[in-house]
Amino acid sequence: MSNMSYCRFENTLHNLHDCYRALCNSETDDMSKPERDALLSLLTLCAKMADEFPADEVEGDLNARDEEVLYEEFQAWCDIQGLPQMSAEELLHEDITSEQRKYLSDFIHRWEAVAHDPQ
Repeated sequence: MSNMSYCRFENTLHNLHDCYRALCNSETDDMSKPERDALLSLLTLCAKMADEFPADEVEGDLNARDEEVLYEEFQAWCDIQGLPQMSAEELLHEDITSEQRKYLSDFIHRWEAVAHDPQ
């Protein structure tokens, strides 16, 4: 059965951890031929994925998408609030409401978490 797209990687990660533990514990002695073949195919696929999709590059792509989503959210919020399109830091120095100030502060924290993710 295939995973649903919204949790595909999360579910598969749990299953891969189980496979890894089985290999670490030498739980491969009594495997059937189809299971052994699947293990070898799995190892080959994992190596191919690691080679073709380096984690740091994938993470960079994901972070770029997160930045784009946040940027679009911020532009829409400025439009709704009737505020000029300037940076969140600049808007903090404008004459704004306390609710707008709170949103901007929260937005800045979220932006920094995405833009400067140390992972």
